[in-house]
Amino acid sequence: MKNIVFAVSFMLFCRTVNAQSFHIKDLAASTGSWQGKLTYLDYSSGKPYTMPANIKIRLTENMLGYIMGYEYPNEPHANSKDTTYVNGKLFGKDKIVEFTKDAAGGFTLVTEKEGEDGNDHKKAILRHTYKLKINTFSAVKDVKFDGTDKWIKRNEYQFVKAEENISISFTNDNKEVYHLSLIIYTPDGKIQTRVSDITSGQIKSYTLPINTEIFIADLKQEAFAMKGNDIKSTKAKPYIVLKASDDKRVITLSSIELNKKTSL
Repeated sequence: MKNIVFAVSFMLFCRTVNAQSFHIKDLAASTGSWQGKLTYLDYSSGKPYTMPANIKIRLTENMLGYIMGYEYPNEPHANSKDTTYVNGKLFGKDKIVEFTKDAAGGFTLVTEKEGEDGNDHKKAILRHTYKLKINTFSAVKDVKFDGTDKWIKRNEYQFVKAEENISISFTNDNKEVYHLSLIIYTPDGKIQTRVSDITSGQIKSYTLPINTEIFIADLKQEAFAMKGNDIKSTKAKPYIVLKASDDKRVITLSSIELNKKTSL
């Protein structure tokens, strides 16, 4: 019996410590773009309704605010953005009930607050559960009306990590025409070859996923790739592997001495 009491007390202690030591930066792993769906309970019909939904999550520059931008492709008028801050044991206006992290970097955040719900605005406890796993993120709202012990799932967002694209550009700051040959490996395993003759002052832009590998090929490598060969088999290394910080980066072609048109 003493062991049971001790175990329960220890669990409550751990839960309290987790809530007290919780900071917005603990949610940083969930930042990025997510796509998926919202399923909510229609109180009028008593049936669930599902619709497409996306979310973009960011932290404020001072790492104190959690920004959630909800997007509904079929109902854009319902799009919204909220910034939530931690104040003591509160996540926004909700009490932090539990926060735990797992070994894989995921987390579970549970909050509760007193409020109203339903078409007749009954008093209830509103519980929100945010859960991050490796490539999935979910947010569930459960409701328990006054005078009952039953929790009702009011709505649930289910997301998977969306592919994030960035823009990268090449500008010809030479006087001569520049023959730019790019061999591009996107994270989905596809290979693209983009060849352009860029005149002086011209800018060539590409929108590509993060982690894309870009090889800048000389004329021999270009010919090799155009025959369907894999340039990686030659032990060539990518000029750049795109990361989020490369968004809107502009590369001057004078820094790449390979394929001036005059060399053909």
